[in-house]
Amino acid sequence: MAVRERVPWRRLVAESTAIMASILIALTVDSSWAEHQERIREGEIIEALLVEFESKKGGLERAQERGERQKAALLRVLQADPFELRSMPLEEAAQLTDVFSVSAFDPVEAELSAILVSGELGLIQSAELRRALSNWDRLVQGSKVQASYSIDRTLKLMEAFEGLGGMYEVAATWYESDQTPNLAGAWAAAAEDPSFRNAAATTLLVKDTYHRDDLSSLRAAMSTVLGLLKALEDD
Repeated sequence: MAVRERVPWRRLVAESTAIMASILIALTVDSSWAEHQERIREGEIIEALLVEFESKKGGLERAQERGERQKAALLRVLQADPFELRSMPLEEAAQLTDVFSVSAFDPVEAELSAILVSGELGLIQSAELRRALSNWDRLVQGSKVQASYSIDRTLKLMEAFEGLGGMYEVAATWYESDQTPNLAGAWAAAAEDPSFRNAAATTLLVKDTYHRDDLSSLRAAMSTVLGLLKALEDD
């Protein structure tokens, strides 16, 4: 008569439970460690972005300041009486060279670009900051077209001034020499020249649009990003 073996269910259940518990503990430890590493990386990203945006803040402000000086100089040339320009003091005439200022803002975004390409933006827990960074990048990319056009119009304005007989060279070298008897006369001639006036009016319109729309939007977006980054760094 065959003897039936008794299956040690209790021992098997206990061993299975122990194995399952070990696996769960290992997974929990791995998950906790991965989470810990992600939070460390998040802190590094926030710190790097804060440094990058702080460094760009001054460049954006300077671009806006140059743009305001350029617009003021363009308005002066377009609105002033040529006789008034011809009798300007040397220092005042020299200040009008601001019409040729290049006031475009083209930020270097090494950190943010690397984070966006690598997909590490998702490591940032703050959804508000992720949206702000994405919005900033969108505005920067969109502003590059208008910035390029703004630079092109300034170059065209320089060409128009040079076309008056090389007088742009006189204005451009004022800072290197005190011998500039024709500088005020150059501006008077420019104010009377239809080609220069058309180029100046177009440049003024492009600059005003670029600074009012693009740079103002970038400045507001930068303020938002910096505020969020600083708040997270302080936590």
